[in-house]
Amino acid sequence: MRTKITFLFFLIIIFSTLAFAQEEKVCFFCGKKTKEYKFFEEQNKIACLNCLKSKEKCTSCGIPLEDFILVYDQKICSYCNNHLPRCASCNFPIVGNPNYFESDRKRTYCNYCVQTKSRCDVCDAPLGNFFLLLPDSRRICLFCLGEAVFSRKEVSEIRDNVIKFLLQKYQMVISHPLIYSTVGADELSKLSHNKNPDKNGVFVALPDTFKIYFLYGLKEAGLIEVIAHEYAHAWVKEQKKKNISPKIEEGFAQFIAFKTLEYFAYYSQMLKMSLREDIYGEGLREILLWEKEKGNDYVFEYFKL
Repeated sequence: MRTKITFLFFLIIIFSTLAFAQEEKVCFFCGKKTKEYKFFEEQNKIACLNCLKSKEKCTSCGIPLEDFILVYDQKICSYCNNHLPRCASCNFPIVGNPNYFESDRKRTYCNYCVQTKSRCDVCDAPLGNFFLLLPDSRRICLFCLGEAVFSRKEVSEIRDNVIKFLLQKYQMVISHPLIYSTVGADELSKLSHNKNPDKNGVFVALPDTFKIYFLYGLKEAGLIEVIAHEYAHAWVKEQKKKNISPKIEEGFAQFIAFKTLEYFAYYSQMLKMSLREDIYGEGLREILLWEKEKGNDYVFEYFKL
């Protein structure tokens, strides 16, 4: 009995489906009845196959166009114009895959702006029509400007919190007098002898004093990273061990910055660091492997005499 009921139910579904498939619908675009069509659910419109073949279509959703909005060289329908995500740089709808420059993906950018516009010197995203030009010629987008740290008091508080963590967690005591200074990109480039123009900080060892220079106007996560990184260089210098490869020393400095960011819960910045494909990223991944396989004590003992 149950088998018969199941079979009958199956037949009802089959016949209902066939009847629905054969039902004629009116094409929204030409007004003709048709049994072959495509239903655009979001717009609640039906398009016959002839209109789909003969009419110009929306670049984004593929619906035949009655009128259109031109986004750079692409035509889109009014529905897509109203519902697609907007580019944070030009405010036009994003046709195709959006681009992201922050791990939280709060802001999206179109391919045109990514390919043609100048970039923010903090987040590397395309700049909009309004941005801040700093005295050292760096350009900062309005989003980063709202999060950038310029106050000396704030910088000092962040620095002190970073050092407090490093002393408590790793006992990274430095006996040399250590001086911190915020500088512009032009001055930092001179101090680093133009070897790494993209760097946010530099450590300088003088006979009796250590100095750490870092860019002003960084966001808090970037400031924490650069202070911890350069502090690690100062600590390594004081250990007086020689013949440390640049990759290993930079990797250790990145490791210290990585762990500090973890303490302050800046996980997206940690992800950026771990994905770098240069000496900094390669070195970080190697030191993290040391920590995993040989332990934290081995990492620190390696740099001591």
